[in-house]
Amino acid sequence: LKTRKGVEYNPVSEIVVGNGAKQCVYQGLLAACGAGDEVIVPAPYWPSYPEMALLVGASPVIMETSVDDGYLINPDVLDKCLEEHPK
Repeated sequence: LKTRKGVEYNPVSEIVVGNGAKQCVYQGLLAACGAGDEVIVPAPYWPSYPEMALLVGASPVIMETSVDDGYLINPDVLDKCLEEHPK
């Protein structure tokens, strides 16, 4: 990660190993979310992501990204989404 992305992580406390990204996302939602919560899902997304939020009792909130930003999360768009959906 350091060579390719220029980032460093502590392998003991900052890296999670799982048997697939979708399962890791779902387990994170199970651990952190519940009924009445809202989960921001950046679009485009895998079709299962909003369903995962629903399975844990949360409501998915779709946040659009753009090709101009390389489909990365734009901080201004995230701020607006958080203001509109504070849960």
